[in-house]
Parts: sequence; structure tokens; C-alpha cells
Amino acid sequence: MSEPENRRFLMLGSYTVAGIFMALLGFVQSFTILLIFIAGVGFSLIIFSVNNTTMYQKHVPDVLRGRVFAVRILVSKIGMPVGALVGGSFAEGFGISTLFIFMGSLIIFVSIITFMLPVFQGLDEGISCYYSEANFLIVDKGME
Repeated sequence: MSEPENRRFLMLGSYTVAGIFMALLGFVQSFTILLIFIAGVGFSLIIFSVNNTTMYQKHVPDVLRGRVFAVRILVSKIGMPVGALVGGSFAEGFGISTLFIFMGSLIIFVSIITFMLPVFQGLDEGISCYYSEANFLIVDKGME
């Protein structure tokens, strides 16, 4: 399979779609439609995650890759109980439907803002990292 031509649009677009499905979960009354929307969230996040992991594997130097992935896993594991605490408190105070609408809206908002930020224009360019002879990490934009 070839590299996507517009990775920024693909990644942030799939994240936005996940936010839309998440927000729609707050309005659903049918269990069948609920399952379809949950599948939509999952599928959209798979598209994002595969491209995100591919970028890390392609652009992080071999000597740092294990450390980078370990930090990513650590941050995500730490975020789980924090998210459960905050989300549970929010749902207790405002209701689960409001929580889904808020979470989806937040994801959509962050995706749109991220799409406009100049730093994320580099998702479509080649970025290469390597160590110089003095063990400094060098980041080159535009190199493949």
C-alpha cells in the first residue's frame, strides 16, 4: 500500500469524523444506531492511529524509537484513570448524553484548530531525524 498523498487531511479528517460520531452518540435512542456510531468512532480512530504509528516508525531514529513508544504508552496509560475520573464526574453532574456531545464537540474543535496550525503542515512533507557525529538530534524537513 502506498503512502497517502495528503496525510494531514487523512489523519485530522478521520479524527474529526470520530468526533462527529462521538457527538452523535449523545442523541441516539436506538441500540442498533448506537452500535453503528460506536463502530464509526472505532474505524475512524483506526485510520488515525495507523497513520500516526507509521509516522513514528518512519521518522523516529531507530535508537530512540523504543523510548518514544514507551513514553507514548506511558502517557496514554496515565490518561486513562484521569479521563475516567473527569468523565465520570462530568457524566454524574450533567448526564451521559451531554458527556458524549461535549467530548465529540471537543474532538471536532481540536481537529479543526490543529488543521489550521502551521506546525501541522509538515504532516504532508517528509521529515527525517538522524544523529549528527556529536550525538545531537537533527530534524530535517523536506528530506526523504
